[in-house]
Amino acid sequence: MASGQQRHLALLTDFGSTYTKVCAVDAERGQLVGRAHAPTTVDTDVAVGWHQALGKLQQVHGVDLSHVSVQLACSSAGGGLRMVVVGFVPRLTAKAGQIAALGAGAKVVGTYSYRLTDAQVAEIRDVSPDILLLCGGTDGGDTVTAITNARKLAVAGPGCVTVFAGNRDATGEVQEAYAAAGRELRSTENVMAEIGEVNARGIAELIREVFADHVIKAKGIDRVRELTGSIVMPTPAAVYAGLELLSNGSRGRDGLGDLVAVDVGGATTDVYSFSLGKPTRPDVFLRGLREPYGKRTVEGDMGVRLNAPSVVAAAEACGLEVALVARDNFRTLAMELPSRRTWLPTTDEEREVDVALASVAVGVALRRHAGRLSEAYTGDGVRWMQEGKDLSEVTTCIGTGGPLVHNGAAEAILEEGLRVARGDPGALVPRRCSIVLDRSYCMYAVGLLRRINPLAALGLARGTLMPLEESGRGGRFFLL
Repeated sequence: MASGQQRHLALLTDFGSTYTKVCAVDAERGQLVGRAHAPTTVDTDVAVGWHQALGKLQQVHGVDLSHVSVQLACSSAGGGLRMVVVGFVPRLTAKAGQIAALGAGAKVVGTYSYRLTDAQVAEIRDVSPDILLLCGGTDGGDTVTAITNARKLAVAGPGCVTVFAGNRDATGEVQEAYAAAGRELRSTENVMAEIGEVNARGIAELIREVFADHVIKAKGIDRVRELTGSIVMPTPAAVYAGLELLSNGSRGRDGLGDLVAVDVGGATTDVYSFSLGKPTRPDVFLRGLREPYGKRTVEGDMGVRLNAPSVVAAAEACGLEVALVARDNFRTLAMELPSRRTWLPTTDEEREVDVALASVAVGVALRRHAGRLSEAYTGDGVRWMQEGKDLSEVTTCIGTGGPLVHNGAAEAILEEGLRVARGDPGALVPRRCSIVLDRSYCMYAVGLLRRINPLAALGLARGTLMPLEESGRGGRFFLL
């Protein structure tokens, strides 16, 4: 591409746990100029892998980096953003805090409810989270639990920053407890000010601030600031922001509307949904939390490399009839994969194993993310109850992540994954949808670019999506 066409480039970087990915994008038009990746070198000097990726960007795509006018980066290196959530009632404030933390790009490594015991405080300290999210009590409700937990955690909890998002009436005493102990506390609005309503806005922004100020330095990649200017958010938060934009649109340009996205990885499989998820049948009643329009879940045991044995176990436990699962060679190879994180299939047999693993990961992750329908026996007879989101009428499913994007069988993986998900009659997963592939694997770049030019970011998202075959009747393609 001629240099005249490379003015006002945005250089967008994702420092991943395995690979560092870079995208050069026309910051005004949202056109992808080039992309490249190289192994992440966080254990030595993260700049080495970054420069290797830049070198490929220049050599393969002829990108003139002198035209770069803005740089933004996200990161999941060093294990990503690890959080512990402490709430009050498990299915209310604790779950609300978990939803908010995941939406902010965190990996939740522990969730606790009610008043913490000394043993639980020790467990939290031993987990060594990057951020501790403390919540509990609706505004005007219980304050004792949050204050009691704060006093224990301030004295004996982990040394990380604590974010308080609980009953506003408890804020003063929680702040006093942390100040007396010399521990850092950041406060924001209540994650559940009213019963059943999740408010994740304040938490998401505050967590990004703490991530940029503290976590990057702790992960050993603080030097990246000298190279890219800043790391603005965790990678999953960037992907979330990109998908949210794609769903809602921007400044008069329509988005896709309700959608589901599955991000398959070597360590986890993340699922995102943008839909209110209200009951679609008049005889169904919603029980529990009213989940937010945007939701992310992380299935930490559904990674197709590091957690391949867990994927096999999930398939067997669910009685899934997925091709190859019963074969001895499938199990043998799957058990070896945790020690072969960068393994790529080279034979037809290995490719079949790869497809089967990814298909199971997609299906199981979708089942867990979606709401559930169950019968409840009441004084008025049998009633249908819904917990979580009803995604059955969502018409677009987006696939992303290395195991999908770099696999020639992405369509088969997503089709089979949806079939696996639909095998559970209680799971409110998409029943008729079109499947779309993030072919350039740059949804993170869409989220980063959104910060400076939402319209260009939406154009980038449109350009990277590739419709695959229709899955079921009644779905629709995304017209590029």
